[in-house]
Amino acid sequence: MNSLLPAEERSEHMTNEPGNDNHPQNRHPYRFFWLTAGLATLVAAIIGISVTHSSTGSASNPGSSKSAPVSPSSPSATPADTPPPSPGPTAPTSTMVRWHGSITIGWFGIGLDALPPAASTSTGGSTIRDQGGELTSNGSNGGTYAQWTGSSAPTYDQCHNWVLTNGNNSSPLPLTSGMQICVLTGSERTAYVNITSLSSDGSAAHAQATVWNQ
Repeated sequence: MNSLLPAEERSEHMTNEPGNDNHPQNRHPYRFFWLTAGLATLVAAIIGISVTHSSTGSASNPGSSKSAPVSPSSPSATPADTPPPSPGPTAPTSTMVRWHGSITIGWFGIGLDALPPAASTSTGGSTIRDQGGELTSNGSNGGTYAQWTGSSAPTYDQCHNWVLTNGNNSSPLPLTSGMQICVLTGSERTAYVNITSLSSDGSAAHAQATVWNQ
């Protein structure tokens, strides 16, 4: 059959036959293998670069990197059935302190019903007075007093009950530094008087006093 082909075609056909050593694939088999492998590697590298570029572009897209806004947490609501705190106990009116501070008991005395207690300019307005180193009162219009013998200052109840039981308004009571006295005023207020010092001539006594409401 080859004899029917032109001379040039027969020659080319013969060189391309598998058994012909002149065929490029037969002459350089390894070169053909490496060319094929290199081409495959190049194609794979191009595909990898393209994929990497695409993923990088997607990651750098500002629109895709925005995170969802976080809503601020609302304060926890107080349960509706939680009762309000109850107020603490209130002391009875009769035990509330009306006044506390320093006083000076002079010859004309001091009125403990005044707020604040005021030194009297006459014996008629005093509750108790210092007459030459002795504690006295202004008779029926003045106070009743009794020396407190407890080791510490009395409470309202202690002082009130003590002066009701042991008080008088007629017998002078010699004054000494550190003496404690319970007094019932003309308006029936209870007072506690602690003598802190005496003047050298006995004309005045300095004290700390607490006056409770009646």
